[in-house]
Amino acid sequence: MLYAPPRVITQQGVLANGTFGIWQQGLGPFTASGVRTADGWLTTLQGTSTITISAETTIVYAPASSRSLKAIYVQGSQNSLLSQKLHDWSQCRSKYVTFRCYVNCSVASAVRIAVYDGVTRWFSPYHSGGGAWEQLYVASDLVSNSNTTLVCELWMEKSGTYYFDSADTFVSTQGAIPVATEFWESDPLYERERIYRFIQAIDVDVSFNAVANNQTHECLLVLPTQLFGGTPTISTLTAGTHTNVNTITYANTTNGQQNGVTLSLISDLPGDVIVSGETILLESYP
Repeated sequence: MLYAPPRVITQQGVLANGTFGIWQQGLGPFTASGVRTADGWLTTLQGTSTITISAETTIVYAPASSRSLKAIYVQGSQNSLLSQKLHDWSQCRSKYVTFRCYVNCSVASAVRIAVYDGVTRWFSPYHSGGGAWEQLYVASDLVSNSNTTLVCELWMEKSGTYYFDSADTFVSTQGAIPVATEFWESDPLYERERIYRFIQAIDVDVSFNAVANNQTHECLLVLPTQLFGGTPTISTLTAGTHTNVNTITYANTTNGQQNGVTLSLISDLPGDVIVSGETILLESYP
């Protein structure tokens, strides 16, 4: 009788922009809490801590990336972190998640990485602080079958200047993957396709003729549903020229099988109402 061992199913590349090479919102500096820096990576400042994030092109972990993420961190009353919620987190249920990232720093016991499933947080050992690139590695236990999130985190717990590069994840049915497994770097075009699910800029040029003041005109900007993995937030990236506009608002809209943004204009006076040269930014981070 032949015995077939259980098949180990491993998926790479659940993490987006692990090379920290894509910065569609600019190369920094970013200093606020709750903002996106390198695409997909969110800042969370806790207590009185401060941070300055920017793209780095000199201190990188070659050859995996032409950029790294540089963080100048000042520790306050609480630790702080950068994080990415995995887009396909639901596929991690009842599986093991391995997260790895190269870190360069000169402060011992200051930086470590973690995996968080909404209930349990698994931490890696700390970087030694030896001033060289070290790969930090953390493997989760079996992720809960009822988890509602899966987050990869970069924790900073002492003041210093830190560099992050070449991060990746593996999802497996049979435990953690070996530390020495080759770094997985996706094709840049594929990576950009994944990132475009997270952010999109839309140019707005619209006009109508109002027969009275306070007249409302609505316009639906229709977008393909596959662009977004969650409900997008809307902000104004570039304020355009407003002529005879009392108020302008943007709102998420679901129209049958299509998602979009409804632009509502209210006239100030009778006559032509014009919005030109305006750009709105839609961000969706599932």
